[in-house]
Amino acid sequence: YHQFALWTHQQVYFVTRLKKNAVYTIIETHKTGYKKKGVAKVLKDQTIELEYYPENEDGEKQYKIKKTIRLRKVAYQDDQNRYFEFLTNNFEISAEEVAFLYKKRWGIELLFKKMKQNFQLHY
Repeated sequence: YHQFALWTHQQVYFVTRLKKNAVYTIIETHKTGYKKKGVAKVLKDQTIELEYYPENEDGEKQYKIKKTIRLRKVAYQDDQNRYFEFLTNNFEISAEEVAFLYKKRWGIELLFKKMKQNFQLHY
């Protein structure tokens, strides 16, 4: 989470998936929804706090210092009933836009995969 803190400090916005084993504290719940089969929708929009150990210039973790970072967690169900949890440091956009951005990011990943397969790129 140190990298997330650096990006937040530099005012760089990100959207990523939340790890299943992530330990966090819920600070505030902004939106709660219920699952409905076959309907894509936001289920939760929460402000959470994560703890991390900062790193020095050499990339070594400083275990004597523990810091926290506030992020936004968006739980989303797609139209195929798959469940996703996203993390972002952008509190200005809607929860639906967070899910949309991740979906578009995944489309870019698939494009790169096809380009590597079709054009024999090895890097």
